[in-house]
Amino acid sequence: MQKGDGAVRRCERLEQIRRMDPEKDVLEIHRLWQRAGAHGDPPQQP
Repeated sequence: MQKGDGAVRRCERLEQIRRMDPEKDVLEIHRLWQRAGAHGDPPQQP
């Protein structure tokens, strides 16, 4: 397994959450992002 695989999967999971629930509060997405251990800001809403 590549070292970065987990981070890529977390990003994909966040994208899934956003696609399934586009109205989800941005702060909630940010909490999920931080809980996933990612650093920096989550991707901006399109």
